[in-house]
Amino acid sequence: MKNYQIWIFKVFIFSLFIFPMPGTCDPTGVNSDRTNPTLKEAGTQFQRLSKIKGHFTGEDWHNDVDRWMGKKHRLMIFLQERLLARGATKKEVLEIMGKPNKNMKQLDFESSGFSEKILQEIRSRSWDEILIYYWRYDHDFLYFIFKKDQMVESAWWFAHEK
Repeated sequence: MKNYQIWIFKVFIFSLFIFPMPGTCDPTGVNSDRTNPTLKEAGTQFQRLSKIKGHFTGEDWHNDVDRWMGKKHRLMIFLQERLLARGATKKEVLEIMGKPNKNMKQLDFESSGFSEKILQEIRSRSWDEILIYYWRYDHDFLYFIFKKDQMVESAWWFAHEK
């Protein structure tokens, strides 16, 4: 009997990993009836959520914008993956994600306040411009690196990486 109970428990745990939880099929939360929103739909939702002030801007906690894997975080991951995969241009990124929170040319970069880790990583690349989109203000953000208006890289910076 004990082996049977252990087997049932293992099947239950295994099922938690292979079957999606209700409401999690759409990684962005943009559409409940489709799992793949268009870039435009995801970008529109991201821009709407970017206007909401949350904990990291001194306001009350807002799950959609402040929580790890909240709506805004998931949208940014989705957008980053799609834009990077298509080798987006600066114009395409701006059309989808809107105006960045920061736009840095290489000359501005050294005095930017980035951690030494990220400075070393980015110094080693050939680039012209970085567009920065805040997830949780400047605490955690997504950045896109461009050379001659063509995306060459995109990555995240999290405050715990200081």
